Amino acid sequence: MAYVPISAEQARLLRSSGALDGPLPAHCVTPGLLRAHDLTADAEDAEYTALAYAGVSALLTMGARRRLVVAAEVSAEPAAGDPSDPFGRVSLDQLAFSQVTSLFADEPDSAERLVRARGLAAGLEFEAVVDADEIESLLDASDLLWFAPSELDRLLDPEA
Repeated sequence: MAYVPISAEQARLLRSSGALDGPLPAHCVTPGLLRAHDLTADAEDAEYTALAYAGVSALLTMGARRRLVVAAEVSAEPAAGDPSDPFGRVSLDQLAFSQVTSLFADEPDSAERLVRARGLAAGLEFEAVVDADEIESLLDASDLLWFAPSELDRLLDPEA
């Protein structure tokens, strides 16, 4: 499974064209992520950890008031990346909408917390953002909720 932070524009293109060409940054359960967090590959916590890191990436790269992450089924060796990276960072060559199994987006009342977290993260490298207690607290209070791929229109609606 790959967790891919995408913008609303990318989500629309993914649905309308059926695919996005890469490179697309993503997070997966990799050997490095497992070692860094003392997890096993079959642990639900490993998937949750990769999703959480994708949420941090979405905070840093997407300008929207709401983060959007797609979960996608990928091959056993999905992408280029450093297998020892503790954050499970990889790069996908392509993402097809048919690979998307679920979507994750912030609850609407998280907008203020995300704006604050984004402000605190401005200019910081990924590692520094992950280590910043105040940013972590804001993101922990802003759950990424699960949605079916068929609910994409609802997520892209600014009133949702």
